[in-house]
Amino acid sequence: MPAQITVFDVLSAVEGALFEKTEETVMEKTPDIDTAMRLSAFDKLDKAVKETLTGITLDALVTETEKQRKDHEMMFYI
Repeated sequence: MPAQITVFDVLSAVEGALFEKTEETVMEKTPDIDTAMRLSAFDKLDKAVKETLTGITLDALVTETEKQRKDHEMMFYI
């Protein structure tokens, strides 16, 4: 099961606000700027974050944690 659960799954369940669509940020008088910002920045950022987080599973995190532990084990020489 950990191989099927992604970081995106966990974060979207616990911190759903992280993945809400970006609200309009400029005044109604300049909708073109808002659309340009959304298309050029926010939508691309949302897509990249989702792709990255769905590519990391809990199993991968456990594997990396075990690797890090082995890399940092103390060695004692007599």
